Amino acid sequence: MIDAWTVQYPNVKCRIDGATGEVFLGENKQVNYATHILFIEKKYNIDMHKNRIKMGSNIYNILQITDGGGHGHHFEIFLEKRN
Repeated sequence: MIDAWTVQYPNVKCRIDGATGEVFLGENKQVNYATHILFIEKKYNIDMHKNRIKMGSNIYNILQITDGGGHGHHFEIFLEKRN
């Protein structure tokens, strides 16, 4: 089996930063470490179990999606860069 994904939202304005020290317990209780955090407008419908993030040639697993600052303005999406 191989992963097959389609582009849902092309050319989205966003900001991506490095993340350190963020640890998440994933499916099957494996430990995942966030490598990046993505800031994006809250107008997109993103599901962490059904979506991945692709920027250029880099692909990221979504570890957690939070309401940035609790104000309903943007998402903060914690990512793990795939090898």
